[in-house]
Order: sequence, then structure tokens, then C-alpha cells
Amino acid sequence: MPMQCNAIVWRTLLAACRLHGNVELGEQVRKQLLELEPDHSSDYVLLANTYASAGRWNEAMRVRKTMQKRGVQKPEPGNSVVGRHPSLRSDEPL
Repeated sequence: MPMQCNAIVWRTLLAACRLHGNVELGEQVRKQLLELEPDHSSDYVLLANTYASAGRWNEAMRVRKTMQKRGVQKPEPGNSVVGRHPSLRSDEPL
């Protein structure tokens, strides 16, 4: 690429590799991400899911174990609260 890629660009490409089943390119992209952000959990998860989608379960487990060994943890899932305006009646369609 004629420009310097940041982690977001590489991560987007890794997600596309998972979507399209391109394991080999995903491995190359992961190497680039390791240089930029070695402890970013989504990179490990994306690569493991890429392997799993291709039926390569041993590689998927290896990535997950590497993630655990390095102490990389997925962040807690987010929560949201959706409220209802008091003027809406329960029998009205939303």
C-alpha cells in the first residue's frame, strides 16, 4: 500500500478475511497487527474465528491459548437501557 496503515485498517482487513474465509491472508494481517497492538483482544478473536469458520479447530484453540497465556482478555460486554416515554400507552404500536 502506498500509505502507512494503522491498526484500524489492518483490523478491518482481518474482519474481511474472516468473512470471506481467507485464512492465509488473515495470518499475514495478524502479523502486522502484532507489531502495532500486540495485546488487542479482538485481533486474537477474529483470527480464532477465521480458523474456526474454516474448520481449523486446532489452530483456533492455539490462538485462544496464546491469548490466555499472554493475559489478553476480552472486555466486558456493554449494556444499554432502553426506556419508554410515559405518554406512550402499552397498546400503541412502537
